Amino acid sequence: MELEEILHYFNPWWEGETGFPGILRDAYLDRLGGELKGDRLTLVTGLRRVGKTTLMKQLIHTLQEEVDANRILFISLEHFGLRDERVYDIIDVFRKIHSLPRKERIYVFLDEITYKDDVARDLKIVHDNENVKLVASSSSATGLHDEKAYLTGRNRVIRIDPLDFREYLTFTGKKASGSERYLLESYFEEYMEYGGMPEYVLTRDPALILELVSDIIEKDVIARHDVKDRRTIDDLFLLLCERTGKQLTYNRLARILDVKPDTVKRYISLLEENHLFSVLPRHSKRLNERIRSPKKVYIGDVGIRNVHTGFRDKGAIYENLVFLRMRDAVLGYLYRDGTEIDFVTDETLVEAKYRHDLPERQEALMRKQRGRKSVVARGHDFFL
Repeated sequence: MELEEILHYFNPWWEGETGFPGILRDAYLDRLGGELKGDRLTLVTGLRRVGKTTLMKQLIHTLQEEVDANRILFISLEHFGLRDERVYDIIDVFRKIHSLPRKERIYVFLDEITYKDDVARDLKIVHDNENVKLVASSSSATGLHDEKAYLTGRNRVIRIDPLDFREYLTFTGKKASGSERYLLESYFEEYMEYGGMPEYVLTRDPALILELVSDIIEKDVIARHDVKDRRTIDDLFLLLCERTGKQLTYNRLARILDVKPDTVKRYISLLEENHLFSVLPRHSKRLNERIRSPKKVYIGDVGIRNVHTGFRDKGAIYENLVFLRMRDAVLGYLYRDGTEIDFVTDETLVEAKYRHDLPERQEALMRKQRGRKSVVARGHDFFL
């Protein structure tokens, strides 16, 4: 397939009107739409199949209300026909197809930039020499690493998360009128089970989740980082699913897996880079304690966990959802004299208690933490 043919394949709007793709996630679409007004490179990241490509195509659809469709280019760098093409050469062919002079503003959307070597250098060349707005996506944080600082001061990173509870209701078409608010409790139970991966929410097909995790481990961890021990990665993934929200140490996991602690630490870091897990340290003013204390691990989507472990331990699932809702603000978990509070932010202590009361020892510990208000998250109201 020739390059020009590939570009036409990816850009059907050049040939006429196309429908709005997918289900609207207006908060993200509004944020990305605001990015189009600036010149910085917008880097979109998040789990595989979380909806990054759909959002980019929705953005392209809305952009056509203001911009000629022939000035918009979308390509997936995962396509085998583009593996030997430099980004700036692709853009040259695009301009040639539509007779676009370099002074004319264009909009370029690049999907899965991790499949292109030296992509940061390419993006810098394009950014500095073209009248262009660039939006690029990557399922791996590794793809956003810029060791030579080519993109310093030129980019903004936006993470796309799995559906929150409000979005879950939209995707599933569930509503609860004022007199039927009680329905939200059962809807939230569904959300706790299925999580927020859009395609899985719509189909309820666990094969999608199994394939997703296999792709991440095989393509983004093993192949990209030359990891030899697939069995250990698989076993570690399952152990972390089982232990979401629980304190753990690299040494303990290493003994279970019969590998070195540094191996466990590296593998967890690779899974974290690909948005499968987040590692939460113990909150402390002392750096030594933050480094040496047990960590807590949360999965990027509870539906992924439940497919692999079964829908059980709702307290841990609920805690994981609370973490995902507020993770950008969380500093760590609090642990004093055998008592734990789930999350600490600059201003707040938050304890997740799904259908349970707060024990006296936790109430006492919260009262002692002056300067922060205390919040107990108990049900679906925390997410609305």
